Amino acid sequence: MAVEQGWRRRFAFIQLEPSHIETLIEPFAAGARVLEAVPLSGGLRNTNYRLRLSSRPEPVVLRLFSADPSACPRAAALERLVAGRVPVPEVLHSEPAADPPWNIVTWVSADRFDHVLRTADDEQVRALSRDAGRVLARIHAFTFPAAGFLGPDLSVGAFDGYSGDWSEMLTDWLLHGRSGARLGPRLTERLLRFIADNAPRMKALGTQAHLLHSDYKPWNLLVRGSDIAAVLDWEFAFSGWPLNDVGIYLRHSASLPPAYLDGFVGGYVDAGGELPADWQRLARLIDLISLCYFLERPEDDPAVVRDVKPLIETTLSDFAS
Repeated sequence: MAVEQGWRRRFAFIQLEPSHIETLIEPFAAGARVLEAVPLSGGLRNTNYRLRLSSRPEPVVLRLFSADPSACPRAAALERLVAGRVPVPEVLHSEPAADPPWNIVTWVSADRFDHVLRTADDEQVRALSRDAGRVLARIHAFTFPAAGFLGPDLSVGAFDGYSGDWSEMLTDWLLHGRSGARLGPRLTERLLRFIADNAPRMKALGTQAHLLHSDYKPWNLLVRGSDIAAVLDWEFAFSGWPLNDVGIYLRHSASLPPAYLDGFVGGYVDAGGELPADWQRLARLIDLISLCYFLERPEDDPAVVRDVKPLIETTLSDFAS
């Protein structure tokens, strides 16, 4: 499911001794002793520890934003925005000016959805995926004045460094970036033809400005029973097409039981989410942005090409005329 877990970390995990953590979190828990600091796996960019502190009965999570400092206040602001309507950890403290910036949030005792999927039966898969659809519809109910990247205060800015146009962005990467070289000439040529064929369809989709999690997949969802207990990792959130998140969530649905797709669609629509005509094709088209973005990474990681290339080939096989 979460193939990215086999990819190389892009930013080193920050190793901290308990004494260093005690000094770091002084603004949050002055004088508290760190009784336990457990490094948390998952994620390829930031550093997370589960902490037990002498000053609190329940564990907390320390998250260090070494990859993108601006993600620290943005993540805190987003989790506060959606709290009450979307299950998220509570933000207890944020230090965006620290080096590196850090947040402390409540620890959610639950299981990762991707781990549960390994052994879940169809009924459990359907129930959990249905709730994932409901939760995503509630996320998409938040809207902004325009599409674009979100600032630390959730103001909407331009797509800095990107055209914002689906076909222009993909074509530029394939012809002038790293994507084309990593996919090889034959697959690149097929993909360019596919992009040209579908450019009018994407323009007709228009501009939308809904809150997107932009990494909405089982790896970032915690579950308890048949419910989503928490949505994690909001650092990539922006304002745009809801089908962006739909494509990410369903990226690996072909390798999962049909209940995964069926449950999600039912929950999303029942909770007010809108799926336009031809939504499955559109979601897969939008997801090509994420897939090619992975291939644009400056680091050479054969695992990225190994995992992304078949997904692109499947999209071409399923939807190319």
